[in-house]
Formats: sequence, structure tokens, C-alpha cells
Amino acid sequence: MQIFYRPSVKEIIPEDNVETIYRKVITSYKKNRPNEIRKGTTLSGPHRDDLEFLINEKMPMILHLKDSNGRFL
Repeated sequence: MQIFYRPSVKEIIPEDNVETIYRKVITSYKKNRPNEIRKGTTLSGPHRDDLEFLINEKMPMILHLKDSNGRFL
């Protein structure tokens, strides 16, 4: 079994260092801010991230950390 962390900030890649990740997250927050205010919800952040479990390299199972109503599972 393999486990993959899928951040909601799609620009983040595994090779990024901490400073690069920080910069990409802040850029994403600033870019999304007007839409977040308009929609009344956040569009990115750890609560929007996913975990993907890959069993035998064939059967992906994605675990969403929140349900469709925005509640933590």
C-alpha cells in the first residue's frame, strides 16, 4: 500500500522545499481571497487536502478530510 498526500494548492510538488511551499500557499490564499469572501468559504487549505491510498498499485481510494457539508470526518 502507498499513501499520497494531495494538497489543495495544486502548484505544490513533492520536490518543493518549505520556503517554496510557503510562498505557493500564500500566493494561493491571496489569489483566492476575493472568491472566498464572495462565496463565504475557504477554497484551499489543509481542510481541503486529500489522502490517496493505493492498494496493489491498481485500486486508488481517496479519503476526503471533510464531507460535502464542510464537516471534518
